[in-house]
Amino acid sequence: MQYQLLYQHCVNALINSYNQGEAEQISKMLLQFYVPKKLLLSDIVVNSSTVEILKNKLQLLLQQQPIQYVLGEAWFYKYPFIVTPDVLIPRPETEELVENVLLLAKTFTHKNLTILDIGTGSGCIAITLKKEMPTSNIIAVDISDAALAITNKNAHKLGVAITTQTTDILNYNFHTTLPSQVDIIVSNPPYITTTEKNAMANNVLRYEPHLALFVTNDNALQFYEAILAYAKLLITKPIIAVEINENYGAEVQQLYATYYTNVTIISDMQSKQRIIIAQ
Repeated sequence: MQYQLLYQHCVNALINSYNQGEAEQISKMLLQFYVPKKLLLSDIVVNSSTVEILKNKLQLLLQQQPIQYVLGEAWFYKYPFIVTPDVLIPRPETEELVENVLLLAKTFTHKNLTILDIGTGSGCIAITLKKEMPTSNIIAVDISDAALAITNKNAHKLGVAITTQTTDILNYNFHTTLPSQVDIIVSNPPYITTTEKNAMANNVLRYEPHLALFVTNDNALQFYEAILAYAKLLITKPIIAVEINENYGAEVQQLYATYYTNVTIISDMQSKQRIIIAQ
């Protein structure tokens, strides 16, 4: 089947499940992943074995499985990460969190920073920071062993050495297994309450890990409180940089202002309150 015909077939198949723009974008991502680049700009026939793979992947997409899980890959910052349903799909707003941490790192006089990534998932934050700051010491923790397995695969794939550790930050003594001195704590923790489920996309609810999405007691500040409790135990105050639920920016800011003198809310590209920096 010729490339253009194959592309149009994918778009036509997806149009009942996605809007026109989404159907076209997903079709492009699917074909660009499986079809050799030299064929993309030509009308050469795509071989039958590749067509069969694409048809099988198309069936998964028709079940509204996210394209990143279908491909097993998602780009974050400028790096390709392995993703499975054991980890969240990296999102553009989290790239903004990384950019802010990189800016904060420049304010330190020393370059061998110790940075703790809490709830690392795919490892996209931790590994990107290590790629951009090779002399830093990056520690990535998560409650999920399955997620940390993906983190370790991504670290190996992208050629970096980070420390990974299974940690439940809601456990009252979790801090005993972590460093007593950290320069920056970064986290994109679970921050969605169960009451907000109805507003979420079906493909997110069906396929992405609820452990990484939802707080466990309907307290939207649950993980931010745990992060602050850990920060208070450290030898010196670390900078905290966290992604937040846009509906609770003021509450997180007020929480961290009980210990930090400078707590800033940063809005993302869509003007949603998305990041808190405490220092």
